[in-house]
Amino acid sequence: MSGASAIEGQQHTVDSRLVAAYGFVPNIFRAQMTVERVVDAEACLIEAVFGAGKRLAVPVLHVVAQVRGSNYCRALFPSGDVHDPLTMFVVKLARYGPWISKGDVEELRVTGINDGEILHAIAATALGQMLCTLELGLRPALDMELSPGGAIQLPKLRVPAGPNSPAGPYLNTETTVALGIDFRPCAVLREQFGFLPNLFKVQADSPELLEAEVRALELVLFPEEHLSRVQKEFIQLTLAAANFSSYLVALHSQVLEILGLSPPTRLRTTIAAPTFPRRTKLSWAKFASSLVLRRNSPPLISRLCVARASPRLKSSRPLPWPVWPTSLAPCSSGWVPFPIFRCAAH
Repeated sequence: MSGASAIEGQQHTVDSRLVAAYGFVPNIFRAQMTVERVVDAEACLIEAVFGAGKRLAVPVLHVVAQVRGSNYCRALFPSGDVHDPLTMFVVKLARYGPWISKGDVEELRVTGINDGEILHAIAATALGQMLCTLELGLRPALDMELSPGGAIQLPKLRVPAGPNSPAGPYLNTETTVALGIDFRPCAVLREQFGFLPNLFKVQADSPELLEAEVRALELVLFPEEHLSRVQKEFIQLTLAAANFSSYLVALHSQVLEILGLSPPTRLRTTIAAPTFPRRTKLSWAKFASSLVLRRNSPPLISRLCVARASPRLKSSRPLPWPVWPTSLAPCSSGWVPFPIFRCAAH
């Protein structure tokens, strides 16, 4: 098969996944078709989340879109019935992710929702965050096939006093299925991180989801394409700090040290929005941080933000590469992946 034929075959596979999910190929994905690898990763995640139960996933995605103020994503996912306790959980996870506690998970269990369903709800929330972040960075036009989405009444939450950081995990890990040594995603993670992070272990009873997550990392985070691996890791580290994720700060700091770099001291010692010294020239990390920290103020993400970051990229196609690692961001901003089930440190 020629190179052109292989690309056309891959395009057809990706398109067929999106058509299966939406009935057509939405503009939010068409806007990224110049980087097929990115859309392939997104399609893998969508297929896994929808495959676990579209009837639950779509209403959850609509709730996330409404919390994030994304009219495009609200239209993409029509509203539907969501179990009341689950709605409260999803709203809190989407709006105040770092404040989710083990008590929130226990409240769902009391209502009869099992760990598999909770994981599915978190996966759908993470997918919604990813798509809302992409919409914020790419601003696609509303598709002709879509109608403006209606609003639903969301529960009101008090603004939490401060980030929550109790010990985890939140899943009953003693009931999860052990990951086999020959399970390919585990081999990939060990090769990239030097071990199998607990973040992935706690999802062991959903191998299809875990496989999609690792495939997305293979397609976007690991390759040296458009952005270097170091740039991508700095973006991940920036967003881990911005979202108060001590686990992911530790993980991405370790990766950067393996790659021969020392993360800025403030990032390694303080879970806060980072400030980079001028010499680091991390324009993409600053741009990514803006996407997350200003996600509730879309007008602030402007062409000027992109223009300031673009000279740092050795490519004529600046988007969606800085947007995609941001949409993979930890905690409340997106996907690396589903870090809300607190993980024990290694």
